[in-house]
Amino acid sequence: MAPNPFDNLTRQVATSATRRQVLKGVVTFAVGSFLSQFGFKPHSHAYAQSSPSQAGDQALFIPFARKVCEEASNSDKIIECGDPCRCIRSTEGAILCGTPPSCDGTPKCKSSADCAHLGTGYFCDVPFSGGCADNELSRCVPPCGIECPAEDRCGSHCCGNGQTCSGDHCVSTYDCDTQYITPSALKTALAALDAGATRADISTQGCIHVEQKLVDNEVVTRYLIFGTTAVSIWNMTESEIQEELDFDNDGFKEWRSLTTFGKTDDDFNTVETEYDPATQKPVRRTTVTPEGTMTHFVIEEADAKGEWKVVLDYETPRIQPATLGDEYRTDEVNNSAVEADLPCEANPCDPAELQKRMSEGIDNAANCLPDIGPRALDLYLKSYNLQKRKMTFQCAAIPGNPQATIGGWDRPRGPLTVTVDPAKYCKLDNDQRGWILYHEVLHATLRSGHKADVEALPEEHRKQLDRVYGCMALCYNNKAHPTRCMCAQCLGTVTCDPICLPYDSDCGATCPCVTQNNKYFSTCTGCLVDCPSGLGCFGTSYCEPVGQSPVCPLQTCPP
Repeated sequence: MAPNPFDNLTRQVATSATRRQVLKGVVTFAVGSFLSQFGFKPHSHAYAQSSPSQAGDQALFIPFARKVCEEASNSDKIIECGDPCRCIRSTEGAILCGTPPSCDGTPKCKSSADCAHLGTGYFCDVPFSGGCADNELSRCVPPCGIECPAEDRCGSHCCGNGQTCSGDHCVSTYDCDTQYITPSALKTALAALDAGATRADISTQGCIHVEQKLVDNEVVTRYLIFGTTAVSIWNMTESEIQEELDFDNDGFKEWRSLTTFGKTDDDFNTVETEYDPATQKPVRRTTVTPEGTMTHFVIEEADAKGEWKVVLDYETPRIQPATLGDEYRTDEVNNSAVEADLPCEANPCDPAELQKRMSEGIDNAANCLPDIGPRALDLYLKSYNLQKRKMTFQCAAIPGNPQATIGGWDRPRGPLTVTVDPAKYCKLDNDQRGWILYHEVLHATLRSGHKADVEALPEEHRKQLDRVYGCMALCYNNKAHPTRCMCAQCLGTVTCDPICLPYDSDCGATCPCVTQNNKYFSTCTGCLVDCPSGLGCFGTSYCEPVGQSPVCPLQTCPP
């Protein structure tokens, strides 16, 4: 196996750091993926990734020959303090050296405080002193004679403390933090994109925004951008779909996916490749292909020589079921019985109401955003955009325990079919119905199906080993007490990924005693207490931790 891609980052994380401190100080590993606030790395990439023409504009930041301004320019006389600078009186009365503003495109102001967001040293001029031919409006003036450190350069601006670069403007750092995204702002932005806009700001000043390209009213390219870095790129042509994710905002895409199509949407091959962010070498590869009624997954990892070795090979049904189960819990909702006469959108069957309930389930999952950041935002956007695909809602009896199923989840495009069993679905309360339908959405969002051996385990155990159950636990069931395994499963990473470090490292353990048949315990402590007491297990002194990853430090139980 290749060296641990997260070791260097992990060592930087003090075990005593708080959840917020870790995520602010370590990464924006985002997507959040899909996902304590997620630290946005300000400035460092903004100038380095400029185009060659921008990189050549360094003269913008070289200090001008500074001259003490004793007299201010006015409508009759211009007092220069270096080309192209002039002495300009500010609204506060000071005479400062500044660049004459563009009278048509420069922001208006009433005081210099109104210009602070544009960069260090910006001030508000007095009418006529800055050179604009009116006597009613003041304008923000860029300073002259101020040297700007490379990490603070942003277009022709210089970002100050508490600011970061977004495009070619300085914005408040908080604007790059998903913690400050409001549901209403997110909905407004997505509605604008649905209406055909090519850009929508998700955060107040636009540090977090989405850009898209449309051809014949169909979205063919979409970017999720934090500051100046696209953390998520999606591009579709007639014959393929490309996706790339960069959740630490360094310009290198750590996850890439390529889907190629044959003659139909059901004739496809997807290869997802993960890269070590330190060495930038591929370390893990997943190949997905449909085979009749099953979907075939082959997962490979690169060894020390860079050669691929198969670590997992399995098939899962192309129709995925969802069963609530007796173990389902939420943090806020009392899982009480539902009265038989309560209205139910599945009895009689109303496809429009079922779709509305699905949307509610997707929106409830947005509660993950503040905790997981860009990965969660990316996950939410993908789930939201799935609703634009052709989706058939129907009601029918489903054999066994499942209340719902989804077909077409493995396709990267094409129709989806959601089926609910009215007799079982209508016994659930509203929140549980949203849970069931979002569970099905996640199959399509993550393009992940349940493995048969994992599906046979108790639900609490499945949450630590299955992507869909892991996401449901992270955003719903166990939101008050998530584990690193839930985080890693949901985000498609490993438990020692810095984004998962704030969560509980104890993912539970199994009793190795044969007579207990590898019984799962939700904590290591619980396993160590109960495991030795089983018949024939006397003297057992250890348990097997759940969620081990070969690239992470070894976990033991007891620790």
